[in-house]
Amino acid sequence: MMLKLFAQIESALRMLNVENLVIPSVPELVPMWVNKYGFTHIESNLMTELIKYNTLMFPSAVRLHKSLVTHAAASAATKSDEANKNGTGPVRGKGYEKLAFFDLNLESPKEDDDA
Repeated sequence: MMLKLFAQIESALRMLNVENLVIPSVPELVPMWVNKYGFTHIESNLMTELIKYNTLMFPSAVRLHKSLVTHAAASAATKSDEANKNGTGPVRGKGYEKLAFFDLNLESPKEDDDA
């Protein structure tokens, strides 16, 4: 049941274009996160990027991360971003299509007062 819940949370985060999920873990539970949920120890380049942000860290906790962007999704997102910038097509994601924004600042049509 927990795996299904975690899969749904990951899916929602992917739809929000979250690239990396970083969690703190007690050292005793690191093998569970790595083996069961696919987390890995945080890489040094990601750690230097995290230093820029205000994050909560507990004493003796281990930071783990999981990349939520697959290689195919990353290349598809790059192609769709280029198409969107060029105006050649709609932005497409995993199983959904983003709709174009409507300009709500247009004036409403004026009614004729001749009646």
